[in-house]
Amino acid sequence: MKGYTQQQLSDITNLPVGYISKVEQGVTFPRFDKLVILMNGLGISADEVFCDVVEASMDHHSSKVMENLDGLPIEVRANILEVVEVMIRQYHDSQKKTEAERIDNTPKT
Repeated sequence: MKGYTQQQLSDITNLPVGYISKVEQGVTFPRFDKLVILMNGLGISADEVFCDVVEASMDHHSSKVMENLDGLPIEVRANILEVVEVMIRQYHDSQKKTEAERIDNTPKT
């Protein structure tokens, strides 16, 4: 972050020092309007704030999917994994195609 003291952040955001202290300690979580004020005051984006949340959520979701797969018969698991692998290949193929098209459309000097 920026290394502000609570008082400095309070001065920047016009939020009370006590409120900032509670947010910093995890005693309270800011409502959306206050969160935006804090992010703007710190000069950070929502991506920076929520990237860990999104990654943790995806990890949790992946774990749950794997748990659900474990409870299925082996043939069904194999079919599901095959579909997933096909989708991954299609994604990578489309990325390669997009990159090739981008290169082809680059102006020649």
